[in-house]
Amino acid sequence: MGLHTNRRPRYILVMLCEQNCFANNKWTYLISVRKWNLILIEFFFVDDAFVGDLERVNTVFKIGMQIWVLISLSSVYFLYYIKKNFLADKLILNKIFNLILILLISSSLVYPIFATYTKTRNNYNFFGKIATLEGRNYLNNQDFCDYDAVKWINENIRGTPVILEAKGQSFQWTSCVSFNTGLPTLIGWEGHEQQWRPDELDKIAQRVKDIDIIYNNTDIGLIRKYDISYIYVGKLEKDKYSLESLNKFNNLFNLVYNTSKTKIYKVN
Repeated sequence: MGLHTNRRPRYILVMLCEQNCFANNKWTYLISVRKWNLILIEFFFVDDAFVGDLERVNTVFKIGMQIWVLISLSSVYFLYYIKKNFLADKLILNKIFNLILILLISSSLVYPIFATYTKTRNNYNFFGKIATLEGRNYLNNQDFCDYDAVKWINENIRGTPVILEAKGQSFQWTSCVSFNTGLPTLIGWEGHEQQWRPDELDKIAQRVKDIDIIYNNTDIGLIRKYDISYIYVGKLEKDKYSLESLNKFNNLFNLVYNTSKTKIYKVN
């Protein structure tokens, strides 16, 4: 943890006043939690790999998300409190207040409406072309990950054995096997691993190198070192490694899944 010295007393005064307004009310606890969480992240933060202006970003971002949920919940009562105690007998002010409230709520709906349209239109369709509760259905409309292979893994592989897949770039559609199946792999998004494990950068870099060695040279020693049970060969692996290197797995391991798009090998 690190100490943040950029204090903001105006926030504290506003929140203390707010709590006094709701004294002896069942909503006080919710408001108090929000208040102290905001104060907490003004003074303390998780000391990760970020420095400078971004030093507090993960603490503010991740805790702040929860605070805004609490703010939205407590705001419902806050609006009710204003109308009941200050506007109940003021017809004109009450109408003005309602009009402003309607405008604010309507403006807040602009993003979810237009963002949903953008994300579901023809060439940018991440949700799938049919209404479904299957969260992985979007994979059918992409070429970076094999929906059928992911489905087969979820239906046929028990427990949490280690599955090897190629490392890709952060914020790209990579590590799709591990994040769609829950199976552990050697490395996910390298940048995020470095961020949360700044004292283990050498180990992270070594894992990245070892993945390349296994796919290029089929190093049995490394496969045993990381207790790898399955090896995945899909689009990313075919794009990154030579066909000659990938075909070596045919003579060494049991091919348990085989289609034109993807192969999965079980390590004996």
